[in-house]
Amino acid sequence: MFDLTAFQAIIFDFDGVIAESGDIKTQAFAALYRPYGATIVAEVVKYHTQNGGLSRYNKFRYFQQQLLNKSPLTPAEEQMLDQRFSELVVEAVIAADAVPGAYELIRQQHSRVPLFVASGTPETELRIIVERRGLAGYFQQVRGAPKLKETLIAEILADHALNPENVLMIGDAMADYAGAQANDTAFLGRVRPGDSNPFPPGTLVVADFSTLIARRESCATGFKESLLPIAQNWRTTSRNTRQAFYRRRSKSSRLQALSSRGDARHVLTSPFSLNNHCPGAASRSL
Repeated sequence: MFDLTAFQAIIFDFDGVIAESGDIKTQAFAALYRPYGATIVAEVVKYHTQNGGLSRYNKFRYFQQQLLNKSPLTPAEEQMLDQRFSELVVEAVIAADAVPGAYELIRQQHSRVPLFVASGTPETELRIIVERRGLAGYFQQVRGAPKLKETLIAEILADHALNPENVLMIGDAMADYAGAQANDTAFLGRVRPGDSNPFPPGTLVVADFSTLIARRESCATGFKESLLPIAQNWRTTSRNTRQAFYRRRSKSSRLQALSSRGDARHVLTSPFSLNNHCPGAASRSL
């Protein structure tokens, strides 16, 4: 049975994956650039939302040169923007609601595999937020900007001698997807209800994590039913798309497990298996 035990580790993005804090960052960017007028604010918000997961420093530099047509920021100017931005967001992010099911997923998986955070938030600030939210003990490493997501994932893999084929990245932005693809890890996207899906067709996504949590009191049936919407979504995906999603993994044990049955059910159950959450229960495919 192909299930979550195939993964050696899980890497989480933070904003929009663990905390519902994406809008907080959007509002902060708008506030910073409001003195330049509504047109600039609209362009700032547009660029920010289209480039989720990208470090604020990269965005500051883009806004300065491409939108304001000014000379590059000096280190002092960039530090001032960073400080003002932090003042606008840190306490709000600490107080933000958790993404439904995220905390329970983290608690369930913490005892089974090492967990990590790779975020576009500055690393020092990110560690404070994770600590203040009571999550520090669940993660072996909390990594953030100024390094790019692709680099953060690569360093986590190297630091912990992890096989990328057995690592799952969970993110809500194309920077997360691109970082996973660049490092050959599996990927699960989170798309908040009402938001447009930024990921390529065929990417496995969830609206939140509440349906991915095994409920011990009704393991045999409730868990199966909780995954049904994802099963229906996944089964509409073409075989070619699924194969592309797992490209460069032809020698991996996961693809072999998938091929052995020749259908999508093992892919669907791979992140969240009945056996993993319901010890002693017979494994069942959807």
